[in-house]
Amino acid sequence: MVFSSKNRVDAIPQKHLAEVHAYIAGILKDHKCPVICVGGTSNHVHILFALDRNKPLTEIVRTVKSSTTRWINGKTPIFTHFCWQDG
Repeated sequence: MVFSSKNRVDAIPQKHLAEVHAYIAGILKDHKCPVICVGGTSNHVHILFALDRNKPLTEIVRTVKSSTTRWINGKTPIFTHFCWQDG
């Protein structure tokens, strides 16, 4: 799965990337989708994981994007307007 920040803006500071990636891995683990690798840059993320056969991909994408958006925006005042690209 690959998705980017809104308008591919460099919205995630380098010092927070590992924390964001770990948070994404935790979401997927909670949804029984084992993570192989999470990476990316300040404007997009790459996720390699095993999709639980009982979960539609669209549901997992929506869950990861919405959960991380809420979490990132709640972290510090710096992130109050963070969002992922639509689609």
